[in-house]
Amino acid sequence: MNSTLSGFYIPDLSEDFDMKYFWKIVANFLSSISPFALIVGAALIVGLVIMFVVRGIRR
Repeated sequence: MNSTLSGFYIPDLSEDFDMKYFWKIVANFLSSISPFALIVGAALIVGLVIMFVVRGIRR
């Protein structure tokens, strides 16, 4: 069952989560923030991924 909050669809986690819908939310969110913040966020995410990969290799 779909619950709506002020027109915003909240996915029921028991259902299979629609990735297309998820990426639509992500795209809307990213387009609402400034490009500079987007670049900084991307750099942080890449840094975290590299850190986890390096830790995984060392173990």
